Amino acid sequence: MSALTNVFAGRSLLPAHRAHRAPGRFSRTALSFCLPLIAAFYACGGDNSQPICQPSSTAQAVADLCAPTSIASGQTLRLQVREQCGGCTQRATRCEAVVQGQELKLRLLGESCTLPTGSACPAICAVNTFDCSVAPLAAGTYRVSTDSGTSTVVMMTASPTVSATSCTLP
Repeated sequence: MSALTNVFAGRSLLPAHRAHRAPGRFSRTALSFCLPLIAAFYACGGDNSQPICQPSSTAQAVADLCAPTSIASGQTLRLQVREQCGGCTQRATRCEAVVQGQELKLRLLGESCTLPTGSACPAICAVNTFDCSVAPLAAGTYRVSTDSGTSTVVMMTASPTVSATSCTLP
């Protein structure tokens, strides 16, 4: 029997002759083959529903940050933060840097998500690293921290004698 023969009925799955069908019409054989597969897909929770996400102003948890102890003053800087696993209910999309006096806060912002009824979070989550653009700083020492997550604090000195303008997480 060839690979294209239905072993249960002893019939070929391909028609012996190619009858002309109107566009968009399916044969009974195709429908009788596909319908049980489609029904099994949905019966086994094969719903392709995605979480419903909306922008959120709530700071999301940071796992790690990169800020050097010395950096250039008077130039735009690039620091980095790595998010903690937020599962299915949070999704970071960007980093925001806020300078208030000698305090520099790195904040991850993004979306808060709601799962469709009957859905579960996958056991795997993505953990991403984000660049944080920092406006040029005046010479001085800044306390660098995050709004949520890691308790790491870096005392970073901005100086005109330093040429480094970025920090990259490993």
